[in-house]
Amino acid sequence: MATTTTAPAGPTVGGRHGWRIVAALAITSTIGYGTLYYAYAVLLGPMAASLEASTTAVTGALTASVLAGAVMAVPVGRWLDRHGGRALMTIGSITATAFLIAWSQVQTIEQLYTVMASAQKAGPDLDPRSARTR
Repeated sequence: MATTTTAPAGPTVGGRHGWRIVAALAITSTIGYGTLYYAYAVLLGPMAASLEASTTAVTGALTASVLAGAVMAVPVGRWLDRHGGRALMTIGSITATAFLIAWSQVQTIEQLYTVMASAQKAGPDLDPRSARTR
């Protein structure tokens, strides 16, 4: 009968590199939530006034964004299972930046819906919880 022995991992396994990745993910997640979700509540009134729309209509754009993200959850999950989360997080961060700039240029409620829904379709990991690193 073959026996196997295991030894505990040394303190250098993973090293500081792993903690840098965790720190980077924590920082980018916080920034992502702050700019894309938390800011929405703060900007809701001014956006509604600027777009001459009701707060209900403006909130509907965020709902459309969440629904678009839900539609993308399964394909993105499959992609993550095959390829890991690093590339997706990078692409998602770049895409989020582009859509944040597009959001700043919105002039009509229709444009707001388009930008918000497209942001989730193009960069489905705008919700940082949707990706993991490998």
